[in-house]
Order: sequence, then structure tokens, then C-alpha cells
Amino acid sequence: MYDCVLALGVEKLSDPDKAKSLRAFNAAVDVSELAEIEKRLGRSGEEATNRSLFMDLYISMLNSGKSADQSIGGVTREQMALVSVKNHYHGSLNPYAQYREEVTLEQVLQSKPVVGPLTVLMCSPLGDGAAAALIVSEEFARNKSLKGPRVEASVLVSGRGDDRSMEPSTRRAAMKAYEMAGIGPGDVDLAEVHDAVAPAEISIYEDLGFCAPGDGPKLIEDRVTWLGGKLPINTSGGLLSRGHPIGATGLGQIVEIVWQLQGKGGKRQVENCKVGLTQNGGGHIGFDAAAMAVHIFSV
Repeated sequence: MYDCVLALGVEKLSDPDKAKSLRAFNAAVDVSELAEIEKRLGRSGEEATNRSLFMDLYISMLNSGKSADQSIGGVTREQMALVSVKNHYHGSLNPYAQYREEVTLEQVLQSKPVVGPLTVLMCSPLGDGAAAALIVSEEFARNKSLKGPRVEASVLVSGRGDDRSMEPSTRRAAMKAYEMAGIGPGDVDLAEVHDAVAPAEISIYEDLGFCAPGDGPKLIEDRVTWLGGKLPINTSGGLLSRGHPIGATGLGQIVEIVWQLQGKGGKRQVENCKVGLTQNGGGHIGFDAAAMAVHIFSV
């Protein structure tokens, strides 16, 4: 519709009163559902003010509504911890990351407990941030002698709510994006995904079709999704290390993929990458995110 558009995402989430920041997350849940959800999750009193509602929701969704012990959706604590180790390693190479220190498996496992099997190093931090991107038409790019990755697919879907007969939003958005771009999961060279909690990244591998159902843990254990692997995921450090400035997270992912495709990844540059994907969700309704976006870019 337009020749040149600026997309901008900004977040000011941090506050001396951490409880105030955490309460802000509740705005992403339908007000009529909030009390019911907190009751179902067993959240009350101090517990409800010391951690984000979404930490509990992620565990519930990944475990199909069952309570979690030391695994989530068949993913062990050690496998979850490896996601954090990987993303903090990637973040250590990113000058824009919120946390730039590598962590060990033991440090992740022994860090402060949050809820269920999750420790603080398995959860994305609160943070502020901003990101921006210019989207231009092909004609505008030619006239201005601009060169940049092409947007091959841009898909936004609503969550399935309470209808569990539907595929999850990530899977539906991904399938539409692959069809729009005329490619398959095997054609993707790298991706930025919504690792708000470490086990979510492994689940997303499967929903994006990067592996068969149940094989997600193999990708992290076999280092397929690490820098140097066949399909690096979250080279920016992901939400776990780069940070999760809510309103800027999706554009932050896109910036990373665009830089990678332009060969501007610095010490974390993926060699010979031609196709990149981003996956970002927001809000919550029923048993899914309220909205999910998948984008595919190529050079």
C-alpha cells in the first residue's frame, strides 16, 4: 500500500518496584479470564507478585495443563538448561545484548528457583529496549539504490483459545509462512524465536517443523541450533540473554536476522546464510498465545 514505512517498537518496562513491572504483564490476558487463570494456576498472595504470570502459563501450556515436576513436555531440566547455556553464549558475542556473560550448565541448574523446574537463568529477564526497521517497495528500493533482504512472508494468526482441536498458533503461522514464501523448514538457515522460557524454545523447534515431534531436545543436545551448527537459533542471545523488551522484541528479532543476512553479525555471524525466520507471540487466551507472527526473509 505504501512505498516506505517505518516500523518501531519501544519498551520501558523496568521500575524500582518490580511488582509494578510484573503486574503490567497481566494486561496481556483478557480481564475476564485473569482471576480464573490465577486460580487454576494456584497463584496467590506473594507468589503472584514475585514472578510473571507468564512463567506459570508457559509451564501449564507446555505440559498440556498438567502440573510440572522436573520435566516439561518431556524436556528434562538438563535439556532446558542447555538452551540457556547456548543463548547466553550467543549473547556474549552480541554488543546489544542485555546480558553478555556465558553461563555453565551447573550455574543454570543451581540458579534461583522460579516455578516448577524453571530457574531464573531459564527465564527471560525484565528489560527496556527499542528496535526499528524500514520496509520499502521494490520500486522505491530501486529508485533509491537500496539493497536489503526481501520479505518473503509475513503472517499473523490468532491463538486457538480453548479449541484444542486446532493446531497451536506457532504451527499454523509457520505453515502459512512457508507456503507464502514457497519454501519448507529445511530451507531455513537460521531463526530467532520466542524463548521466553528455555523449554519453550525446544517446543518451538517442533512447531516450526525444524524436527519431528519429540525430537526437539536432540537439536539442542547435538548442537544443531548452536552457532556453527546446521541451524543456529537465537544468534542474538534470544530473549534469555539479549533480553525481552516486550514491545520491541519482535522487531529486535527481525533486526538480528536482517543483520545476519547482510553479513553484519560480527563475531556471531552465520556463514553463507540466505534465508532467515522470526517467530514471536504475545498475550494469552485459553491454551495458546493470543497472537503469533512468523516472518521469513531472504537474500
